[in-house]
Amino acid sequence: MIGKNLEITKKLQEYINNFGLKINPVQQEIIDYNNTLGDVKRMQVAQSQCHFLHLIIKISNIKSVLEIGTFTGLSALSIALALPIDGKLTALDKNEETNKIATEFFKKANQDHKIHTIIKPALESLDDLKNNKFDMIFIDADKFNYKSQDSSSIEENSFIAKIDQWSPLTGRINIYGFYQDRVGFNHNQLDSLDLYDKCSSLGFSVEKDLTNYLLTFSTSSKLINSNWVLNSGNALIERQNSILTGSIELFLDQKSKNAYFKDIKLVFSKERTTDVKDPTSEIDILPNYWDEHGFQLSTTIVDQKDNGQNSVYVAFGESSNVPYLEDVIKGSIYSFLRNEENDIMPENRSSFDMAFSHNNKFEKYEWSYLIKMNLFSHQYENKIQQIPLVGNSMILPFNVGRAGRSGIGIHLELQPYVQRFRFSSTIAAYGGSDNLKFQLLPSGMIKNQIFMHNKFFDLNFLAVTKGKRNMTYIDGSNQLQDQQLQRTTSYGFQISKAISYKILNAIISLTGENLYDDKILIDEILIDERKIAFEVDILIQ
Repeated sequence: MIGKNLEITKKLQEYINNFGLKINPVQQEIIDYNNTLGDVKRMQVAQSQCHFLHLIIKISNIKSVLEIGTFTGLSALSIALALPIDGKLTALDKNEETNKIATEFFKKANQDHKIHTIIKPALESLDDLKNNKFDMIFIDADKFNYKSQDSSSIEENSFIAKIDQWSPLTGRINIYGFYQDRVGFNHNQLDSLDLYDKCSSLGFSVEKDLTNYLLTFSTSSKLINSNWVLNSGNALIERQNSILTGSIELFLDQKSKNAYFKDIKLVFSKERTTDVKDPTSEIDILPNYWDEHGFQLSTTIVDQKDNGQNSVYVAFGESSNVPYLEDVIKGSIYSFLRNEENDIMPENRSSFDMAFSHNNKFEKYEWSYLIKMNLFSHQYENKIQQIPLVGNSMILPFNVGRAGRSGIGIHLELQPYVQRFRFSSTIAAYGGSDNLKFQLLPSGMIKNQIFMHNKFFDLNFLAVTKGKRNMTYIDGSNQLQDQQLQRTTSYGFQISKAISYKILNAIISLTGENLYDDKILIDEILIDERKIAFEVDILIQ
């Protein structure tokens, strides 16, 4: 079979968007949000790719999906919307900040029950998932190793062996082994680069379900050998990594008519990492020895009423983020080529999160309301900030010291007529010790949304006000530059009408995005561009 690449031109892209599947309103919100991120928005998938993912899942009867690289959640939400009600998506990503944003979008689209997110480097997460089976795997990460017009090619060979056993006495036991080697080249970074990476891992996990208890335990050991050959020298390093995790979850009596503890969960982890530079390495890489631990204690309190429910969620803990090996090597290469020190240390975080929700339904009058309030406080030591290089595809990690970010948010939803009118409003305020250490995160946000439905049309109106944001980048002179974006208010709307006639179903819509006059530039890149579109979607059944 002979394959041929089809160039996705702007005209073809517009045709797919106009006549393909209608995207979900929350998908559009993610696209709108990503458009505020400047050049970083390139990390999102295209709308045509959302259509393709939906089609592949539907025609293949896929129920279990693994996604590597989530960003703000556009592809993950596209997958979840196509999955059946009992479908499951496991989403892997290493960026905790963007994952929080993605999670909020999943909740808003009512798809969060299908999506399980894991925050750490994908190679480590994949070791933990060797005992899992997936109908489909979608890889949208590690673009550093993707083939590009700048000449890049990576070949991978993998071998997996596993034993999966369950019995009433022992519970579920998994033992697995994993080996992978990567060979390739990449010439789109600071220097020409050839890659030779090998990774081997052994792991063990057990899960035991007792009366009102769920116990889990897992351990893994991994050995990575990396050899990056540049025009200016080579970088050779070996990493030994061991992880121990465990959890106990207690499910409490839910028969009480008063408030009760729904569950209490304790999770602990311990990770030991050793990096050893090969004596023949021409690029200096400092040896690393990190012994990190973490825990999280969480509980949910529920008060069930006849017409609604009150709930309180509280969680606190400590965690660490060990720099993955690629960041260590990139930091060393940058230090070598630019004669600047950039040795990456683990990031440590202390966190406290609290959320309260109250919802009430009045079925007799067909209306309901929901109130949510959340508080959080996160304190960082040796915070890792990803800083892009202007004119280069590389994003470099830097330790930026201590940082803290706290916030409060209130969300209100009113549905006087569940099928006809909905109104929601979100107000959030954030503060921190140094906002420059949190890329493009606003100081506050106000978001109002109105949805109206009648026999003539559907109307969705959105108004979003974002507080001041900060962006740090490295310019062409190798200097750190800070740019502050002032408060902006953006408006958007969609008017649509569904028409059905025999086997024809059509949706006619008029959409407006970023309807305001202010132009925002980051490094001469225009973001939040105004857009007005008229669409007609036709489906023949």
